[in-house]
Amino acid sequence: MSFSPVISSFYLETKAFSALSLGEFYAVAKLRQDVFILDQQSFYQDLDGFDQHAQHFMCYANASKQELTAYARYRCLPAQNEVSTTVQIERMVVAAQWRGQGLGETLMQAMLQDINIRHVSCEVRLSAQLTAQAFYHKLGFVSQGDIYDDGGIDHICMFKKTG
Repeated sequence: MSFSPVISSFYLETKAFSALSLGEFYAVAKLRQDVFILDQQSFYQDLDGFDQHAQHFMCYANASKQELTAYARYRCLPAQNEVSTTVQIERMVVAAQWRGQGLGETLMQAMLQDINIRHVSCEVRLSAQLTAQAFYHKLGFVSQGDIYDDGGIDHICMFKKTG
């Protein structure tokens, strides 16, 4: 399943890793590096080997897809019985110049809708920066556990049930 709706003046696209072009993946890696590693000074191994197993959501300024404005991915976590019941949302990022325009919420709603279709009755999990905790609470996520350091930034686990 792949959808490419126009959201206001923005263009949203989702693809499996195998469907990404080199240019698309380069834009994704660059946005993640620009925000997480350079802007936030969070030094971690971004290319973690999970991109190949994820569904990628890319939001562009328009349908020409020349400017990636927001991105996130999700993947099913391995399970003991070979049927995953947990989906992990990762690498949620909005370019600095595009923040405050509702792109993050729009992107998350699209991802949650996709997860509800493909992975009915799964638990959705994410690792939220503490500064984004209220944002995820508005989307129905619940915090669980202790605050922990991830790449020099405080995070907390958050969960939501689909279906």
